[in-house]
Amino acid sequence: MRIIVTFISILLISGCATYNLSPKKIPEDGLSSTSGLLIGSFARDPRDRKYYSQSFYFRSIATGEKYSIRSQPTFNMYTGKTPDDYSAPESAGGIFVIPLQAGEYEFYNFNLYQPNGSFYHYFSSRDDYSISFSVQPNKLNYVGEIKVT
Repeated sequence: MRIIVTFISILLISGCATYNLSPKKIPEDGLSSTSGLLIGSFARDPRDRKYYSQSFYFRSIATGEKYSIRSQPTFNMYTGKTPDDYSAPESAGGIFVIPLQAGEYEFYNFNLYQPNGSFYHYFSSRDDYSISFSVQPNKLNYVGEIKVT
């Protein structure tokens, strides 16, 4: 229990982030007998190219409800820039904390957007894939680092 309280305190101090990695407070109702918190980081290699925006999509296997985690590491005058929560020589990015109903979920696609002068490129998977994970009730559920390289 002490480890969980310490971890939540660190997240609060470092600026937690949710769906679009904008700083948010950890939801007070995120931990319950029917819901848990999905925690992870959304990263990129700072030595490599920066995509204008990057999104990863996941859904509930039971209901099909869709969610996305979005980061915008390049500044835009309309939407700003997603601040980095951490930066190291090989990895920089943001932390996300998303309240979800307990159950089975899967990452199924991504979207990377890269402008190039007067042209732009979208990169995504042609076919959906399935990387499954579980959200346990009343727990912090860590899915790791999602890294764009």
